[in-house]
Amino acid sequence: MRCNSAVMTKMSLAAFLLLLLTSVTFFVDGKLSRYFFYFCGYVSVPGFILFTFSQGIKKSLNNLSLPFLIMGVLFLLWSLWCAVSGEGDYLLYTPAKRMILSFFIISFILSTYRNALFSKEKLQRYALVALWITFLAASLSGIHQALNSSDRVLLGIDRPTMSAYAYSFVSLTLMMALAYDKNRLRKNITFFCTIIISTYVIFHTQTRAAMGIHTFLIAVITFHLFQVKKEPLSCLASLLLLAISVSSNHHIIDHRTDEAIRDVQFYKNDNDRTSLGARFSMWKVGLLSFEQRPFGETLHQRNDFIRGYLRSSGEEDSDVNRYLDVHLHNEVIQYLSVFGIFGLLVLLYFYYVFTLGVRKQFGLMNGISVPMVAMIFYGLTDVLFIADEIILLSSVVIVLSAVIMSGKEISRMRGD
Repeated sequence: MRCNSAVMTKMSLAAFLLLLLTSVTFFVDGKLSRYFFYFCGYVSVPGFILFTFSQGIKKSLNNLSLPFLIMGVLFLLWSLWCAVSGEGDYLLYTPAKRMILSFFIISFILSTYRNALFSKEKLQRYALVALWITFLAASLSGIHQALNSSDRVLLGIDRPTMSAYAYSFVSLTLMMALAYDKNRLRKNITFFCTIIISTYVIFHTQTRAAMGIHTFLIAVITFHLFQVKKEPLSCLASLLLLAISVSSNHHIIDHRTDEAIRDVQFYKNDNDRTSLGARFSMWKVGLLSFEQRPFGETLHQRNDFIRGYLRSSGEEDSDVNRYLDVHLHNEVIQYLSVFGIFGLLVLLYFYYVFTLGVRKQFGLMNGISVPMVAMIFYGLTDVLFIADEIILLSSVVIVLSAVIMSGKEISRMRGD
């Protein structure tokens, strides 16, 4: 049954507009983007409830929203447990709130969209335009910074690594959206431009993981967009542009490679006070902590164990101490060390839904799975999905991508 309520339609349009504003302001003004996100959530919660009463729970739920709900509940329950245990320094109430709001936003917008309360074609165009504006706003900011400063590029986030991961997520989503463009010339030009622009910005964030993974996935997307036998020139041109873009940043590659080699050498000499060395040590003690408490523990319990281990092994000066109250710079190990085996299962479910779980609806390679693969690899050296910025951006861009891909067939031949 189609819901024809004028109130429901207005609420859905309001939520979608706020979602678009959240996206386009993300790299421009993080505070304003958060406001739009929260208002979008506050519209979506009552909208979801009304839609559920009108259409039933089956029509109001969406497979793309459930991972956010489950993750949010995990954060919430763990934080309550820590609070009851008398620990209030490091809790995840804010990430939990954003995860749960993301559930309502995704459920409400995609459910009302699926039930055709308004023109799908128009919303698809608006979603694509918003994605382009988000990409271009971030790119222009990144290019301006790179041309006027030798520092690592920041894109509305105070950490260059998170800036790189967020920008890569948006860029890869946009590139995959080009698979639905049947105009040969436009698809080629826009893809070539995104290659040049995104690699330039990514490399100037000087984030090693993004430099490698983003470049590799662009090559993978190239073979997805252009069939080698039928479009060899487009495929070759894309790969050549990618090679030129990467080689033009060879000074950054050389610098970051030398640093990595130095870090590894220092670590072998029992000095972990480097970027990679600290990570290696954090991963080791994080796994040791999980072995002690495989079903989860509070942050203080974990940190007390780790500090005790470092003292007993004569490693009191380890750089691990500097990051214990932040995270262990590995998504899997961080979840294991505090949430235990249950946390790992939730994280794996989250990864599965947004990679293999969407293949039936959108194909194996799509605008949700490819960016999420990148985030999985980035999570090997950082912790992303407790970061407020990544929760906000990923949920918003997933909705935009799902709208863009909805009801469309991938154009594997230019112009067909």
